[in-house]
Amino acid sequence: MDRRLKGLQIYAIDGSNLPEETMNKSEEDLVKTRSETIFRAACHMNAIYDVGARMFVDMDIQKATRKDEHSAAKRLCARVRESQDVIFIMDRYYHNFGLEYQIHLQGHFYLIRMKKR
Repeated sequence: MDRRLKGLQIYAIDGSNLPEETMNKSEEDLVKTRSETIFRAACHMNAIYDVGARMFVDMDIQKATRKDEHSAAKRLCARVRESQDVIFIMDRYYHNFGLEYQIHLQGHFYLIRMKKR
């Protein structure tokens, strides 16, 4: 079954923290919590999800202490080599003119959910 929207391949980009065990971690791997004495270890995953195929097609893993969703999204979009038109759907935190311009230069489209003011 083809799940395209008027011929567009639909990719969603989003990120999430993935918890890790805290044993054998250096201080740069530990993230402060709201408590002064409790730390946690995590990595941050940014991924591209193919909405039509219902599967992840690529991901970028970063240390949670140095996560940068804009640069991760740029790397993910640069690795998409689709010959057909693609629309990237992202949350408001991914709004970045550099990313949007890169997607435009690739000949693809983007939709970013913005916060209502």
